[in-house]
Amino acid sequence: MTRFKGSRLKVERAKKHLADFHNTFVAFSNSNFKSLGVEEHLEKRTHSLRIEMDMGAFNALGDEATLIIGDVLHNLKSALDHLYYQLVVASKGKPSKHTRFPVRDTREELEAYIVELLKKKKVLPEIGNLILDAVKPYQAGNPAIWGLHELNIVDKHERIIPTLRLVGFFDVSLEDENGKQVGVRNYLAEESCLIPLTGTYGRKITLQDNGRTSANIIFDVSARAFQGETVFPALARAVEEVKRTIDAFEIVQFPGLTF
Repeated sequence: MTRFKGSRLKVERAKKHLADFHNTFVAFSNSNFKSLGVEEHLEKRTHSLRIEMDMGAFNALGDEATLIIGDVLHNLKSALDHLYYQLVVASKGKPSKHTRFPVRDTREELEAYIVELLKKKKVLPEIGNLILDAVKPYQAGNPAIWGLHELNIVDKHERIIPTLRLVGFFDVSLEDENGKQVGVRNYLAEESCLIPLTGTYGRKITLQDNGRTSANIIFDVSARAFQGETVFPALARAVEEVKRTIDAFEIVQFPGLTF
């Protein structure tokens, strides 16, 4: 029988929210939030690729992403707290409303906290050792769980607003009047812009294919946790680390520990 069913259910819920986030983002990337065209500079007889993006659509995506990210964070942190609560109870410790999975900034801070837990007989030494040496829930030891903890605190007080960065336009096809390829196939942009097309003097340039679009959404570069990282891979890594943590306690047989 699975020891930590509640924690695993929370992880599954987080995975569902993460899948929803991915689907929302893919749908956005495939939507009409952008348009491409060729702009001719008559006085110079040259051309630019014109990229226009709907910032209103960006903002709407950011609002939706904020809510989904909060749901993922909450469920993952709750999974760890459920796990730790059960470990305290199984150790015949006395849990309280403040019983939470321990996460600290440094190993030294975590070690000091676990020493206090052992003095108060909150958990068995084997559990404290496993947290400290296997899970390593501090910034340098396990940045995914530490980041999860940090962002969960932020989400309680303010919105986590991700930033849309580096929209990629791939397999764009531009040709001159003779059907000769012009420019490159792939472009990157962060906002509406004009990208000069070299070697087009005196030629007639047309856009043959808009190609495909892939947007990149990142965490705030000023944040402490997941700084500047792409949102989906960062959260997926946090999901895997929480699952790995639950598995670590699932397979170990602690002397005298009854679930």
